[in-house]
Amino acid sequence: MEGFFQRTYYGNTVLQWLTTFLIVLGVVIGGRVLYWIISRALKVAAKRSRIRLDEVLIDALEEPVVVLLIFLGSRIALRRLALQGEWIDFIDGALGMMYALVIAWLITRLYDAIHRSYLEALAKKTSGAFDDQILPVIRRGIRIIVWVLAVIIGLNNAGYDVGTVLAGLGIGGLAFALAAQDTVSNIFGGITIFAQKPFLIGDLIEFDGKQYVVKEIGWRATTAEDWNTGYRVTIPNSKFTGGIIANVSAERG
Repeated sequence: MEGFFQRTYYGNTVLQWLTTFLIVLGVVIGGRVLYWIISRALKVAAKRSRIRLDEVLIDALEEPVVVLLIFLGSRIALRRLALQGEWIDFIDGALGMMYALVIAWLITRLYDAIHRSYLEALAKKTSGAFDDQILPVIRRGIRIIVWVLAVIIGLNNAGYDVGTVLAGLGIGGLAFALAAQDTVSNIFGGITIFAQKPFLIGDLIEFDGKQYVVKEIGWRATTAEDWNTGYRVTIPNSKFTGGIIANVSAERG
């Protein structure tokens, strides 16, 4: 049995492989224990605090931070092995990509928590509807920017030439643009709605022979509720730019 543990595979003994995997398992278990401590002890302490921001931050950061610590601990455990250069590059590249994605996850969760707890509450206190209309767009825009940057940084950490990757994507850009004509027209329609403000969230409008209550205005489409049936419908924004809209709520009386 002792001879079995001394057998060498890919430059490491069975005992070294087993010890490393046990350390990785211990890191995962330790991460779960840390998650439990954060979710129990720190949340209790945050609830006793008068500042609600503590609880919001803890709830947003606990899972990404634990996952990030698990990745860091696993990388330290894998350094114990005598791996060949290509394996080290592969592991470092994969973890570099994961680091960027986890940090993006952390940032978006943090912003979402602040958005829900503070910005939306602040918007509800104001009398105008424009802030209610623009906040969802800002939220989506920030999420898109953060994730795009995370992918670019992750690819760079993984050893890929981002310029070459983007150039390769540009080869099929024309075909993609032709296929995405409707999406682009809807996005420009959304920009027109935000610029001209023919209606706001909560307005009753008449469009295409029907009456709708506007529920949400996005970059690509507007969500509304049919006044007669109560059904929720999604209307592409490009439809509004080529149609006649009557804003019933804006009429006097």
